[in-house]
Amino acid sequence: MQALISISEYRRAKQMEYNEKHGITPQTVRRAVQESLHTILRGREIASSVINEAGGNFDLTELLRELEDEMQRASANLEFERAALLRDQIMEVKSGTGLTKIEPKRRPMKYTRGNGRRRSRV
Repeated sequence: MQALISISEYRRAKQMEYNEKHGITPQTVRRAVQESLHTILRGREIASSVINEAGGNFDLTELLRELEDEMQRASANLEFERAALLRDQIMEVKSGTGLTKIEPKRRPMKYTRGNGRRRSRV
């Protein structure tokens, strides 16, 4: 722990020296909150209009997106039972609306002779 602190102090001193040498005054990053919120809301409006033009329902699409995000977070937190329940909910919503079903991807299996554990002949 002490080694990490000393590295940080070294880097801070080096950065301060550089700033002083080049006449730089450190400042915090400033960005208008309203501007960033406006950008997010504008993006949702565009997504909504594109989905509505395609004949879809934005609320349904948003619900599916939220469920899928929650399912991903649950599996990342090793909450596999919860993730499976969310997966089942997603499949029910999709099947009730006529959207495509989620089917597991099947990989072709190859069985060849000689690829396996051999037993000793004793």
